[in-house]
Amino acid sequence: MKRLIALCLIGLLLISCSPGYTAHQAITSQPLSEDQYRELLRSSPPADETIQAIQSFARHSSSALLSGESNDNYSPISLYLALSMVATGADGETARQIYGTLDKPVDPDALASDMSQLIELLNIKTDQSRIQLSNSIWNQQDIPFLDGYIKRLNEQFQASLFEVDFIQPATLKHMQDWVAKQTNDLIKPEFDRLDDAISVLINTLYYKDSWLRTFEEYATEPDIFHGVNGDVTKDFMHRDDYMSYIKQGDIEGVSLYTKTGRVVFLKQSGVNPKEILQSEDLYQLINNFESREVRLALPKFSFENHYDLKTMLKELGIIDAFDRDLADLSATSELPLYISQIFQDSFIELNEDGIEAAAATVVVAPTSAPPADEPIELRFDEPFVYLIEDQSGLPLFIGTLSQ
Repeated sequence: MKRLIALCLIGLLLISCSPGYTAHQAITSQPLSEDQYRELLRSSPPADETIQAIQSFARHSSSALLSGESNDNYSPISLYLALSMVATGADGETARQIYGTLDKPVDPDALASDMSQLIELLNIKTDQSRIQLSNSIWNQQDIPFLDGYIKRLNEQFQASLFEVDFIQPATLKHMQDWVAKQTNDLIKPEFDRLDDAISVLINTLYYKDSWLRTFEEYATEPDIFHGVNGDVTKDFMHRDDYMSYIKQGDIEGVSLYTKTGRVVFLKQSGVNPKEILQSEDLYQLINNFESREVRLALPKFSFENHYDLKTMLKELGIIDAFDRDLADLSATSELPLYISQIFQDSFIELNEDGIEAAAATVVVAPTSAPPADEPIELRFDEPFVYLIEDQSGLPLFIGTLSQ
């Protein structure tokens, strides 16, 4: 039976665990305070090329993935990091397609260095804010992976390594518990059976932030939201204030600041919001605002999503990685691998105090080596003969079961 390799999208300290479970915990960087975050952003900001590459990926992937006809919450940075980890283990045309989708040159060391800087930066913890990116690798015991690949993920992606026995039912619980811990219990992915798995790689993102100016709860009241499937009643928050107002043609919006960033809301009456996401100048648009007095009514919301990302990534140009005959992930393992599925689970809640959200991105890749013989199905559901012998072969009983 073929064994699966799962690369799931969410320094070593050896921790003794239960049988079939050994953890090499990554030595991760310490969370930044708000002042440390701002100082690091000032002194060592991400390269403009990296920010532009991720923004381009976010625009193309979100416009391809989101329909604009349902409630959606997708994390492009989580998927970008997961694909970056896969990319550092790819070679040949497979690597060129993944790096091209990431808008990066084929250079594993440079990509890992850029992502390491982002992981250091997006690690904030204050009384009112928390942003945390986490990575982990779950490998079947005694299955070899290339040392350079594991070392790069551990040191630059700060990925913890877990050596497990996927046949043990407890392994799934360990994985779910790890994701839940990294996401403040917001996400517990439903993994398929992993009896044949070799490796699972998980990227998670947890985000919690407070409005710089909170909404007053007494000003929240129900009102009508004109959804694509008809009118519904939602609780609307209200605030009258000078805000960063955005207006370009029929598109208008507002930028609300949080302790560590901002949230931009855009709308165009009578138009599917997907058309806004497809705008070539989306990021120029959201940075073109003026201070205006705004009487804002914004609905509270909370929902979760599950996205199958395979079709979208094929549309963006990642083809060979999903083909068992063409995939080249030879910088990952000596076993021939390909990606069989890739998905993301997410959650978001927005209310008077701020926002809490999380995502876990999972990439599953089976080996493309010729499978072993399928197990023979043998059912004794018709008349049969039986023989009972001792260890020497003496026939103690011979019989049949015919009725």
